Amino acid sequence: MKFLAVIKSGQVSKFGVEDMQGNRAAVDGPVPEKALSQGLPPDMLREQLYKTGGTPYTCADVECVVDDGLFLSSAALNEVRRKLLTALTEKRRMPPIRRKNEIPQIPLQKAQFGLPSINIQVLNAEQLTPELAKLKPDRVYVPLEVLAENIKALDPFIEAGSVPAAVIPRVVTDGETAEIQDLLYRVKLMGVDEVLAGNIGHVFMARLAGLGVRGDFGLNAFNAYSLQVLGAAGFLSATASFELRLSQIRDMAKCLDTEIVAYGRLPVMVTENCIIKNSLGKCNCHNPCQLTDRRGALFNVVREFGCRNVILNSNKLFIQDKLDNTEELGLWALKLLFTTENSKECIEIMKAFRGESDYKPNGLTRGLYFRGVE
Repeated sequence: MKFLAVIKSGQVSKFGVEDMQGNRAAVDGPVPEKALSQGLPPDMLREQLYKTGGTPYTCADVECVVDDGLFLSSAALNEVRRKLLTALTEKRRMPPIRRKNEIPQIPLQKAQFGLPSINIQVLNAEQLTPELAKLKPDRVYVPLEVLAENIKALDPFIEAGSVPAAVIPRVVTDGETAEIQDLLYRVKLMGVDEVLAGNIGHVFMARLAGLGVRGDFGLNAFNAYSLQVLGAAGFLSATASFELRLSQIRDMAKCLDTEIVAYGRLPVMVTENCIIKNSLGKCNCHNPCQLTDRRGALFNVVREFGCRNVILNSNKLFIQDKLDNTEELGLWALKLLFTTENSKECIEIMKAFRGESDYKPNGLTRGLYFRGVE
């Protein structure tokens, strides 16, 4: 809070106050008298206005303009301060001015016909087997650093018509930007044209490398307006938030190609410190470890770029057997998120979503997609 005071000879003294939210109040004080000896020094004026004890306010600054040879009593200054704070309190009680705007029109739905494509996202190169490639996923999302070191593992997928895309880590510090940028240039030279980004701040890096950008769940696309904003930002597609119900996803106007996570251990948390290293006593990040909660549920912990860890849900999201009317959802793709699965499990899950198997994982969950549905 800041006080202002203007004391001029022969004029009513002026006082004002302003809080940190921009609320202001002003009052007039008495006409100053001529000093018989010493005039009113600015330090004395500041001292009187700083005395806000017993009120909810704290004075941070006092600006004053005082002509020489003038005088105001301490009683008069105390009364001015009391009136200022009372007026400010009344101003703060007033409801804020509400902005009134027209509700924007819902974006036009992009026509989407037929069954959604099936995209897969892997965690490591061992999951990229020729057998999985034969099942022809539409897109293969691979962590950026894994893709840069194992581009040959994608040859069977590319031959089968799959499109590779690099997954940018969700957390990239300023000190890691140059390394990530270098990896993006490398995969672009290797023939990769797309990335999957869950942080809008990473779009600039992808654009510098000449890569198209698809949106991951971290962008929290929750309605048609968020899809519209992502489309305007140049995203090629977006992942709908997995906190939505399927009925909400169905009713959402999709002005941008939209996919949902239909399988996988959903991430719960990203940690800056390496839990795996702290647990094993050495850096062995490529081997997952587990955390146990007070109920005995096991949460897998896997490595992410920068020796960070991702804590995964104890159960696997699986909705293949609940997608009887997939065409009605208006989706561009279903995403299968492979994390702790071995190569055989990846194949079986892919077959299940292709309708070639009745495989179901143990410890499955429907997530929030069917929340409130009996």
